[in-house]
Amino acid sequence: MKILALDTAAESCSVAVADSETDALSEISLVTRQTHSKHLLKMIQTALSFYNNGAGLDIADMDGFAVAKGPGSFTGLRIGISTVKGLALGAEKPIIGISNLDAI
Repeated sequence: MKILALDTAAESCSVAVADSETDALSEISLVTRQTHSKHLLKMIQTALSFYNNGAGLDIADMDGFAVAKGPGSFTGLRIGISTVKGLALGAEKPIIGISNLDAI
């Protein structure tokens, strides 16, 4: 099962692609003062492209999506959650929200 996970709740922005068989396939984190919306989609595209020795994955290859649901920056949370909702709606895949406190 392949999962695309996003965390945009804090100053750092993180994207990971995980597989239940092999754990993390790729992970990217970026710390910047710019809004996450400037970098998030490119980070997702890059994280997906690292899979299978560069052969890459598409959003349609994901079995589901995970997104951080806070606590955190309201604007950051809106960016991450709305991005995942749009991707999941287009791919017709499920979403799960993960509390940042539970993840810690």
